[in-house]
Amino acid sequence: MSSRARRSGRSRIATFAAAVAVGLVATIGVAVPASAANSPGCARGYTCLYSGYDYTWDVMQTPLSYTGQLGFLNCIDQLTRYSYNDVVSSVYNAGYTDRVYLYEHEFQLGKRVSYVVSTGSTNLGNWNDKISSTYFESVLNKKNTSTCR
Repeated sequence: MSSRARRSGRSRIATFAAAVAVGLVATIGVAVPASAANSPGCARGYTCLYSGYDYTWDVMQTPLSYTGQLGFLNCIDQLTRYSYNDVVSSVYNAGYTDRVYLYEHEFQLGKRVSYVVSTGSTNLGNWNDKISSTYFESVLNKKNTSTCR
């Protein structure tokens, strides 16, 4: 067999191997859960609040120090402490197990809306720019403590 024929055979084998590898990657990529694929960049374990719609930042409503989202692990009694009072337009719960509650007023007062794990809203609709405090379900009894500052 000539060296040219051997190179041609190796070329075909390499091309076939590459095609198989691409097929495997594509198959694995399809298997990603929808919740992970839709995550807006909120770190696992956190709930993230966004001043803009569609998990974005609204430069007109929040200070330059918050270029993206305000993420929290437990709770926040007063979003005014973070310049996020009444500016939240979208939310994502990337927590592990807890539902997250968003309240109309500070310290769990007023009406509330909630989101289970791996869900959120790209547009809070009637709740847009009305959120003043927020808590994971497991710390609802911690309001007005150092946990929620």
